[in-house]
This record gives sequence, C-alpha cells and structure tokens, in this order.
Amino acid sequence: AGDGLFTLVVHYLMVHSDGDGEEKGQLTIDRKRVGDLWTTLIQTTAVPIGGQPIIPATISSMEMKLECYRDTKLNVKYVNLSKNRDIHIRIVRVPGKSASIEIIDGARKHDLTIKVGNLDFR
Repeated sequence: AGDGLFTLVVHYLMVHSDGDGEEKGQLTIDRKRVGDLWTTLIQTTAVPIGGQPIIPATISSMEMKLECYRDTKLNVKYVNLSKNRDIHIRIVRVPGKSASIEIIDGARKHDLTIKVGNLDFR
C-alpha cells in the first residue's frame, strides 16, 4: 500500500535443544494515522517459560511508540518493565522560532528550550 499504513505481526516458537522447554512470543509493528499524528507502535511479548529464555526480557517484553506530525512534533514512549524503563520524550518545534524537548525518565524530568531568530532545519 502506498499510504504507509500497515500492521505486521510475527509469532515465534523456539524449542530449546537442552529440553528446557519452548519459548513463544510475538512482535507487532503497527503503523497508522491517529488524527494528525503518524503513529508507529512496536511491541514485543513473550510467554513465560520455566527455564532461562534465549531471548532476554529486555527484548522480548517492551513497547515503543513514536508519534510525529511532519516537521513540528515528535513523541516517543519507551516502556520496558524488566529494565525498569518508562521513558517519554516530547519534541515540539515552531518552525523558524524555537524547539523544546522534554524528557521524562521515571521520576526525573528534563526540559530544554531553544529559541533563535531562524531555526529552519532545511
């Protein structure tokens, strides 16, 4: 499709050669337009197993969401509970005037605002 919208779902199953069980999971990539925002969601999930997984939880249990509106807005959300990560990044650009960045990482919050006479990234 020429519109850039899609959903990709990959189911996986790995049988451990040492007899430690089966490892199952899913990767989903979803690209859609929500209002004015182009949104991409990448999510992985895994079914718990009794032994040590081949794919670590840092990869098999995470969510990343990217939202953007052309040249003026970008939102990123990254959640990985196994790494105690819940990060949100918000960037807002006023073409030719300013850009502001907000990063929230758990209880920590960082703000940066840039104002110039001509902030045109072309």
